[in-house]
Amino acid sequence: MTLRIEIDQNYTGERREATITIRSGNNTFTVTVVQEGTKQDGSKNEPPVKVTKITLDKTELSLDAGAKTTLTATVEPADATIKSVVWSSSNPAVADVNPVTGEITAIADGTATVTATSSSNKEVSASCAVTVGDDEPVVPDPSSYALVSRIERTVTYWSQLPTSDHDEEEATYTFEYDDHNRVSSYTIDIRPTNDPEGSSQLVSSIDYSAPDRLRIEDRWSDAGTQTYDVLLNDKGYIRQGKSHPYSHDEDNYEFYTYEIEYNDEDRISRVAYSNTWNTYTYKDGVLSGGSYSDGAQPDEVSGFEQYFNQTPNDKLNLDINMLFLPDMLLEETEDGEVPGRLGRLALLRLAGRGMDRYTTIFTGWSDDEGASVATPGYPEPNVKVHKSYEYYTYVEDTEERLDYVFNDDGTVASVTAHATVAKIKHEYDIVVGNEPVHPEYPEAGYKYEIKNRKDTELDRGTNSAVYSFTYR
Repeated sequence: MTLRIEIDQNYTGERREATITIRSGNNTFTVTVVQEGTKQDGSKNEPPVKVTKITLDKTELSLDAGAKTTLTATVEPADATIKSVVWSSSNPAVADVNPVTGEITAIADGTATVTATSSSNKEVSASCAVTVGDDEPVVPDPSSYALVSRIERTVTYWSQLPTSDHDEEEATYTFEYDDHNRVSSYTIDIRPTNDPEGSSQLVSSIDYSAPDRLRIEDRWSDAGTQTYDVLLNDKGYIRQGKSHPYSHDEDNYEFYTYEIEYNDEDRISRVAYSNTWNTYTYKDGVLSGGSYSDGAQPDEVSGFEQYFNQTPNDKLNLDINMLFLPDMLLEETEDGEVPGRLGRLALLRLAGRGMDRYTTIFTGWSDDEGASVATPGYPEPNVKVHKSYEYYTYVEDTEERLDYVFNDDGTVASVTAHATVAKIKHEYDIVVGNEPVHPEYPEAGYKYEIKNRKDTELDRGTNSAVYSFTYR
């Protein structure tokens, strides 16, 4: 298809803009025409201001077939030269959208994603998840859950990894139940693989006697006893408690109040401390994105729905996604990648519905800082010395998928998390001048600079953590 447009010369000194939309069958073509104006003195306009962000008035929408509604897109910055957006639908057979006005027409039961894309900057867009008809997944019946009695986390290291770098922890979870098949207490034993003397234990007891709160007692073998209340909403889900936020100083391990909000599907939509919060959006029953803010410009994430498999998360009384997404709820994890206070309650399905399917990624692997040069002064002046050392680190550019093994009844037998480890050779030069670190203390050596740093990967292997499940 060829579109020819002839426009007369623009001598107004103003920029002209027009959007042309052509619809042919199921295809929509949109052309934005911009004509710069020339002023009478021959000068040109200022450079155009690009669109950097689009915000929609709704990110989730439910409609009955035949209904119509219009989304509103707000473009930033406010002085952007071209503010127009183009609307599109991922599934026009379910929800069609007018490419110019943003009016949505619900066609048939199902789901679709409606997206607004900047006419001038195709990399900037925002989306709304549209559900037409009664497309909500069936809520699992708790009475049909298989009750987990034990979870064993064991770690296997790459054969070439030195024992000194065996710095992961193993853990054993055991669960006790009351007459209503609720977890009344659980014990977590945490064992460092390279330091048996550094083991610790948590015994947590839960009192359900009050209708609007849980009274919890955490007895840590190395930190004493902590007793606290968790407030519940009218559906029995957590609405307020105290935990250690992920962004807080780990050296000052204090607990701060959080508030939880839920969406219409009883999934967590917001977790907020006084000046830090996460928001969550969902697509087809799983986490799709959200934002993190510490009071400044929020960081937004989308496309997370790709990290869930198709197996329903409806067999176990525990939401084991919380074991593999330990930092999702904005709090510090314990050793052994044990979730924090809120994460452990979410594991017990006390923080809303969670996700309808199992995650395929594990966000828990982490590194300590690598070795570094720590010489206050070099003993010899005016020299250049080449140094090197080797270290091991987790590779961040690999996407490791969880491996699930299921029993015949559909319950989870085991889950294996993998992490790629790289052996790195780090080289650098110490360039020493003739200026003493402390003139009055010659033995302190001479000031130097570290230059020509270089990392070379020598080899790589895999560490694995296996979570094995036992049932009552």
